[in-house]
Amino acid sequence: MIFPGQLPADDGFTGATLTDVDHGTAIMAKIAGRTVGIATNATLVLGRVSDGVGFVDYGSFLDLLLKVYDDIRQRDKKQICIISLSYLIRIPQAGLELDTNQYLYHIGTKDEGDHLRFHQAARDALDEIIDVIMKLPNTFFVVAAGNRTPKDPIDHYPSILGKVYGADSKFIVVGGYSPIDGINLFQTAPFVHTSAPAEWVNVPARWKNGRPEEQYEFSLGPFHRKQELTFSPGTSHAAPAVSGMIAAWLSIGIKAKDIVPFMKKLAHPRVKGGPKVLYNGVPISRWEKKQVPTWFKAKRKTPPPPDTLSEPLSEEGDILENL
Repeated sequence: MIFPGQLPADDGFTGATLTDVDHGTAIMAKIAGRTVGIATNATLVLGRVSDGVGFVDYGSFLDLLLKVYDDIRQRDKKQICIISLSYLIRIPQAGLELDTNQYLYHIGTKDEGDHLRFHQAARDALDEIIDVIMKLPNTFFVVAAGNRTPKDPIDHYPSILGKVYGADSKFIVVGGYSPIDGINLFQTAPFVHTSAPAEWVNVPARWKNGRPEEQYEFSLGPFHRKQELTFSPGTSHAAPAVSGMIAAWLSIGIKAKDIVPFMKKLAHPRVKGGPKVLYNGVPISRWEKKQVPTWFKAKRKTPPPPDTLSEPLSEEGDILENL
């Protein structure tokens, strides 16, 4: 594990609440969890965004990124590293008065008048370390787009850096869509690489005596009770799905330089006008029997991609090398 701060707190939680623990555990499980994970054999290095004694600020976030950079540099250059970040900072609007004495080390905070303050030095330092990370040849940086409405621009940090690196870079911004009706749910932009499920996502929860804790209010079925899962929404869960898929593709021999083009070639809308959604290239006809959904067993056809696709995928004859 990677902890920001010189002496991570071990005396309980203050600003970093148990909700944060739930969030990180769900992200980890989506990448490599034994029940809901995509790349179950991936090696995980867990990094906290908080030092455990307060809310995340410039110092702890920058320290985490520096330690992540050092960790990657110490590894074999042939080992591909994927940074999956489901934490965003809302940057205040430009033009606000900057108090360099009080707010030098905060990317964003509130004063007594409930006004957000921001110091450019903090942003510059974060930009620099992310840029240094992006120059590493063996690294992908996957980040959630944000959970505001589709009409809102992407203005959180660091997802806003997608505008700098572009939609073909290894800085991958992930949007969220509804697997129920195929529509986009949250913020998007031309530099968003792909979308992944961000509604009714299965994640691990804390259960006791056969019941989840009170904050999980959803109606859960036998599968959730057996596996101690619940549902959770948000692009926080879409980003690790992409991270897990990248790891899975790398594990079957797809080269790092081909990952982003391959991912974008496979991604397709589930409904006309919907966002391009992550797809692993494996049709249901090739799933393990125990994982095949009941509607497929009933010989109902998989919903095809929209007619607008230039290269529609079919259930029969799909060859991975041709996709």
